[in-house]
Amino acid sequence: MILKLNEPLPTDVSILTTNFNISNKFLSSQTETIFFIDREGLAVSGLGLGIDVSFATIDAPSVDSSANYNEITASVGENIVEEVNRLQKDLNLNIDYEKFDGHVFFGSAKSKLENFKNKVVRLDTLFTEVSSSLAFTDTNNIIEKRKDLFKQIRQIESEFTHYEHFMYNDGQSYSTSSAPGVGGNLAGTNFYNNVDNSFTSIQGQSGFDKVHKKEEDGFIHLFTDVYNVEQPPFHNSNDFFYLSFIAKGDTNHADNKYSLAISGGLANQKYNTIGDTQLGEYPYNNDRQVPFNAWSGSAILNPEVTGSNYRRYIFKAQQNFFRPSDKIIDGVNETFEEDSTHWIVLSGSTQLSDSLTSGQAIIDISGVYVPHMFPSQVQQDGTINSINFVTASILPQGDLFPIFAEQTGSKDILFTDVTLTKNNPTNIHPFSKTYRPPNGTYAGSDEWNDWYNTMESIAEDYDDSNIHSLVNNLPEVLQTGKEHKVLRDFVNMLSEQFDLLRSYIDNYHNIYKLGYKNPNAMPDNLLPIIGNSLGFDLKNPISGSLEDYLSGTRGDEVSDKKAIGSLWTKILNNLIYIYKTKGTPLKKV
Repeated sequence: MILKLNEPLPTDVSILTTNFNISNKFLSSQTETIFFIDREGLAVSGLGLGIDVSFATIDAPSVDSSANYNEITASVGENIVEEVNRLQKDLNLNIDYEKFDGHVFFGSAKSKLENFKNKVVRLDTLFTEVSSSLAFTDTNNIIEKRKDLFKQIRQIESEFTHYEHFMYNDGQSYSTSSAPGVGGNLAGTNFYNNVDNSFTSIQGQSGFDKVHKKEEDGFIHLFTDVYNVEQPPFHNSNDFFYLSFIAKGDTNHADNKYSLAISGGLANQKYNTIGDTQLGEYPYNNDRQVPFNAWSGSAILNPEVTGSNYRRYIFKAQQNFFRPSDKIIDGVNETFEEDSTHWIVLSGSTQLSDSLTSGQAIIDISGVYVPHMFPSQVQQDGTINSINFVTASILPQGDLFPIFAEQTGSKDILFTDVTLTKNNPTNIHPFSKTYRPPNGTYAGSDEWNDWYNTMESIAEDYDDSNIHSLVNNLPEVLQTGKEHKVLRDFVNMLSEQFDLLRSYIDNYHNIYKLGYKNPNAMPDNLLPIIGNSLGFDLKNPISGSLEDYLSGTRGDEVSDKKAIGSLWTKILNNLIYIYKTKGTPLKKV
């Protein structure tokens, strides 16, 4: 054995001595006192939490009723059923279409873009014919013509690839790479309010998939109190919103014409009333009023309503942040009429930020505005701070579109294609989802042309530099010769199929992604399977119609389908925390 010493041996140790021992020396035992301070209140004394006997441990029996195609379409229309079928295409595929390198590898970006444009142009031709038909009375020929046009439209939409479906329906909600258009339709399916108006929905009326009807001897409140900005899906937004629809008046008296009125400012002022003649005697019955000037808006298209034919209507509206001009809100001395000096409307982002940084502190002793303040005055324990001065503003609230028909006796109104979006739909055909492309003698809308020219330039640059493109690996004469364009189109078609297969392979990485939005999250269709693999049974808490499933606005997403997927994603992304806090007070939070 040879040892290397850290220090020399003492001088009294002689060479070749055997009088020594080798031993390991450990540190002596140490004692330390540790104090646990339960700052988060996680410690449980005694026997822990009591047993929650209210939780159902036995599954309640449920019975799913069945219906054939005709029965389903009779209740929700063909468009909804066709959309469900379209959503089954490439169901588990999550692709980021924001940049071409996320989905174009062997193929051509420009070819995919051109194929999409060709289909949109075909759709535009059909939507133009539908729009032209609105000017005519509903004869049998007109009705049958509309039905045939919508059948052709559904056929083209069913031919969309996964990429084209995204480009057509996204409307730049997720990415500016998609075609500009309607985007998310916030209109929903519920047009009821606090008055009856004998509201009904009719399938197949006038050649349309579904038409809604309201009738009354007096005022008809078409959209009054339907879209309040403090409710989902608006969540107190101060953005401008656009409401568009087509409508036809009294079918029994084609010559009877009347106008639609809108006054969001007056609706704000009367937000707490039980009825006012200027608002069509509508009972809002709220506990507060809103300043008249907090609402701004206008009618972009508002022709007279007639029973002879359908006409298009477009309205624009916005609700703004506001704050009192005085530091105290007492609920007694404030006035809310137009140009009231008791309120300051914060119509710009600069005004809003200034009010939060340098504005005077305010207090609401009436208590009705505290729950609607920004920043929120709701404390961690759920109580509301209503006794302290705070630097805050009041969130946008109130009716966006108090649209009603004037009081002209007994009448009815038929309306359909209700669209509510943040994008001005003036250059979008009724029933369409994109701005109009160039088509025939029409040069195209500015929104489409600006977007397409930019995307086409980006696609060409990408194709030129893509060394993996199959066309770029052909002999040069085949790449450039005009007589070989058919061959290049064929190769691009095969390449697009290879790109789809490659996307499926790459998609395996998305299965366990912890994002909250597609495509950076788990595919919605696989969420229950992933939940089961982790020992968690995901339940669907929302029940409703097939129409609500695709278009409802009850949750934090547009459509119950997306709201359910959003909820399940949040649960799975936080499942470790849920398991970790099981049996602690935090489990109930």
